[in-house]
Amino acid sequence: MTLTQNNDEAARICRDALGAAPAEPFIGFVIPSGGAVIINDWSQRNAELTAVVSGPVPLRFAREVARYLFGQLGCARVSARARASNVACLKALALLGFQPEGVARAWFGDEDAILFGLLPGECRLLRNAA
Repeated sequence: MTLTQNNDEAARICRDALGAAPAEPFIGFVIPSGGAVIINDWSQRNAELTAVVSGPVPLRFAREVARYLFGQLGCARVSARARASNVACLKALALLGFQPEGVARAWFGDEDAILFGLLPGECRLLRNAA
């Protein structure tokens, strides 16, 4: 599977789901089963990851995003945050290897965010790649 960048559609999906457009500059990918992944605020040290998921994420797609982040962009880590009440997202991040790093109080206005970080050696998608 090859990732196809589609900033406009990924931004629309995130805007509709989250009520806010991604901050510029960003890289957007549309998830084939529904949803989008936004990468912004990236450097060789870190990239911020936002995902809106409306169906199962194909393993190959998730692996290609991980390869893009750690390989093509050369990031040393990836950061993500999730609503404290979003149990499905918290579980998905843990399954991918993300480690909880803290809490941003009232990040979403009405709710705290759980902060996560992922290093290349912790990424289960890359460790288990065939």
